[in-house]
Amino acid sequence: MELPTRITWRESGGPVSPPFQYRINLEITANKDGVGGARVVCETKHGLDAATSKDVQISANEYAELSSKLFAHDILKLNADLIGDKRARIGVSFNSFTLEMPNGDAVRFDYLRGQLEQAEFKEYRAVVEVARNFIGSQQSILQDAERCDSPAV
Repeated sequence: MELPTRITWRESGGPVSPPFQYRINLEITANKDGVGGARVVCETKHGLDAATSKDVQISANEYAELSSKLFAHDILKLNADLIGDKRARIGVSFNSFTLEMPNGDAVRFDYLRGQLEQAEFKEYRAVVEVARNFIGSQQSILQDAERCDSPAV
């Protein structure tokens, strides 16, 4: 299996009131040295707290395992803009997941958190859960791992 060169997940949500909002920016970039592994940058912000950011390395095995879990959900077929005409709404959080391959192919889907609860979007929800679970499993990403974990979908 060819591994992605970059995986990016951006999600935010919460009510309009800043104390109850959150934001997650996860970017995983494959090492260019050919040795394997990847660089993980995870930035989170919860409520009025300052944003926190961690930059860590994961092993080639960890990156291959994450990639395998994503490919198990046919991620290469999930290129879609699920938001569509809802982009004109004010106060709505737009979220995205992107996967880039070495050959230049890329998959991106934009979504609203509420859409992931709908049965027709179960594969999209599964991909987002893989990213969320990855963050939860990486204690080295944040000293307080729950700070890089959004509310359950």
